[in-house]
Amino acid sequence: MGKVGTDYPVGFNVVDGTGAPATGIAASITSRVRALGAAVDDGSVAAVVEIGNGRYSLIIRGIFTTAQGADNYEWTAEVTSASPFVQDVIGDTIRFTVSDADDLATDVWSEALPGAFGANTAGERVATTDDTVGTNLDVVLSTRSSHSAADAADAVWDEPQAGHTTAATFGRFLDVRLQDMAGATFSTATDSLEAIRDRGDAAWITAVGFSTHTAGDIWDELTSAHTVPGSFGLLVGAASTDWSTAERNQIRLRLGIDGTQATPTTVVGTLPELWYVHGLDTGNPLVVDSASPTGFRRVPLAGGIIDQTVTTVGTVTTVTRV
Repeated sequence: MGKVGTDYPVGFNVVDGTGAPATGIAASITSRVRALGAAVDDGSVAAVVEIGNGRYSLIIRGIFTTAQGADNYEWTAEVTSASPFVQDVIGDTIRFTVSDADDLATDVWSEALPGAFGANTAGERVATTDDTVGTNLDVVLSTRSSHSAADAADAVWDEPQAGHTTAATFGRFLDVRLQDMAGATFSTATDSLEAIRDRGDAAWITAVGFSTHTAGDIWDELTSAHTVPGSFGLLVGAASTDWSTAERNQIRLRLGIDGTQATPTTVVGTLPELWYVHGLDTGNPLVVDSASPTGFRRVPLAGGIIDQTVTTVGTVTTVTRV
C-alpha cells in the first residue's frame, strides 16, 4: 500500500532464457504507471534504474498520485533486450490511500473529545463514560504530569521510617544499619566526631585522670601498694629492695672489710663458719675458751683455713687443719 503524495519505489528482477540474471539492460526497459480508476497514465514516468545483479527499480511518483488521488495504480515494465535476449512484460497493481498506518494512529490519538461517535461504540465509551479506561488514563496522566522529578525525590526522603518494617526490604535494611551505626543513645551534640573535636585541647588537659597526675607521682608510688604476683609493680618493687644498715655492718664483719662492723646477735640457718688457728702452723688442738660465744676462740687468719669439722675427744676439742 502506498500513500498519496509520496514517491513509491517498486523493484523487479529480469532473467534471460537460461535463468541467469540479465544485467546491463536498463535502457531496453520501458515503464508505465497508470491510475486505473481515472484511466490516466503518468506521462513523465521516471526511467528504470538498475540496482544490480539483474534487479531493477522504477518510481511511482508522488506528484502523480497527488494529482489523481486515492486509487489503484498499475505499473508495468516491458523488456525488449537483444543481448542478452529477453522479451517480457512485468507488472503489478498497488493501492494508494490518502493516509497510511502512521496517519491512522495519529488520527486516533488526535481525535477531539467528545467528538461524533455512534451509540455503543468504543469511541463513545472512551469519550463519555466516567469509569472508562480513557477517563482513568486522562486522570492518571494529568496527575503524573503534575509531579516533577524533584517531587518524586522529596516523597522518597520524606517517607516515614516506621512505615518500613518488613524483613528483606531496602527500607528495613537501611533502618537497621543506620541504627547500628549510630547506636540507640547516639547524640550528635556529644557523640559525633565534630562534637569530640570541638571539645578542644583544654577539655582533655584538665580532665580528671589526665591533669591530676605527673611523672613524679609515678616515681613516688609506694612499692608496698603493688603486691599482685606476676605484676610489673611487684617486680620493680622486689628489684629495688636493698640491704639494711645492720645487714651491711654484719657483712663487713664477715668479709673483714673497712667500715662499720657488727656481730650478729643470733646465728641464722646452718651455714658453716670459718675457724682460724691462732699462732699454729700444724694441726694442734684448740683449747676451749669460755669467753668465746661459741666456746672457741676465733681470731684473724694466721695459720691457714681449717676444716669446719670439730672433733671432741674426752675434754679436748681438736680441729683438723686443711
